[in-house]
Amino acid sequence: MVVPSFGKLSISLIVTLLSLMLVLLGSREAGLSLADLTDDPSLSRSRAWFAGGLSTFGLILMAMASGVAFFSVSLRKFLAVGRRRTSASFWIGGCTAMLLIDDAYMLHDSFFPSVLNVPEIVPQFLIGGVVFVVLFLFRKAIGESFIFAIPAVSCWTISVLIDVSMDDTDVVVLLLEDGFKTLGICFWLQFCWDMAKRSVEQVLKQKMAKLGV
Repeated sequence: MVVPSFGKLSISLIVTLLSLMLVLLGSREAGLSLADLTDDPSLSRSRAWFAGGLSTFGLILMAMASGVAFFSVSLRKFLAVGRRRTSASFWIGGCTAMLLIDDAYMLHDSFFPSVLNVPEIVPQFLIGGVVFVVLFLFRKAIGESFIFAIPAVSCWTISVLIDVSMDDTDVVVLLLEDGFKTLGICFWLQFCWDMAKRSVEQVLKQKMAKLGV
């Protein structure tokens, strides 16, 4: 059994301690309660355990999609097949991580409008533009997986259009917006899974061909 080196284990410890220090300093400087920054129901009794359930489910799926994409990149690197910077899975995983961070911290909803005084639609179009560019540049490597990428991007586009053009206090509008958003996330997870699956199969075929199997 291989025991991880202390250096690798210390990275997790350092990141955790730095995160906690930043939260404590942020709460002190901004005058916010610790519960506001940690959003921990055990500290804040003002919200039920199921609050934000759909959003949390979407974040979990996005994290899974990002993990699947990066895992295939790591596997190809381990088997010495392909280069990271030119890997479609690497850039798709990066786009997924970007979408995950934006949604998790509500960057286009809160940070850009309130902190940077930038309209919400601007970061949404910038993020969408990055995704479109990556999909276009790696269209050959993506290949058949586009069957999942196209409906994912389409659903997200519809969700954004609903968000910017309709009253978001209406229950029906909220259901449509979040429904298309969640459906797009599900398609995107399928897209990342299909890309990773085909990438791994390609690696195995190459290795088996070299071994003459």
